[in-house]
Amino acid sequence: MSLKEIALRPPVRNVLAGISFLLREAYELDYQARLRARYDIDPTFRIGPETRMDGEGEIHLGPGGYTGCRTTIQSYKNCRVFIGRSCAISHDVKIYTMNRTADQGPRWIRSGDVKVGDDCWICAGVMVLEGVTVGHDSVIGAHAVVTHDIPPHSIAVGAPAHVIRTKVVG
Repeated sequence: MSLKEIALRPPVRNVLAGISFLLREAYELDYQARLRARYDIDPTFRIGPETRMDGEGEIHLGPGGYTGCRTTIQSYKNCRVFIGRSCAISHDVKIYTMNRTADQGPRWIRSGDVKVGDDCWICAGVMVLEGVTVGHDSVIGAHAVVTHDIPPHSIAVGAPAHVIRTKVVG
């Protein structure tokens, strides 16, 4: 390999990396525009990179909130996901309105709406399952699995999630 070939390699690699970055950014912007057209997403809600939303149901994302990277929100037909105002939904969070029941045969499906109240913080890696309501001003700790309702002003952790403390409101 000549000195000229060696000298040209890093700039070419940087140009290709730059082009790849721009293509990813363009794809994300286009995808987010399609999500906003399809679902009820407030203009001030920030959608994180690689966030996915799908399903034939309704999705409402309130003002002032955001999702982190790689969040998934799935809304099964005739179901609704409602995320209130000023909610912080961290990275790798999964919110589902439909699930299969393991002990009832291969075709048994449970579904239900998911509601997250205003001012909630859903930490990284949390899974919120069908039919659950997370009360306003609650915190769900990292990697929790929310299988039942969480009251307002609660801090919940674990799999399944359980309330470890109630916030002092005043």
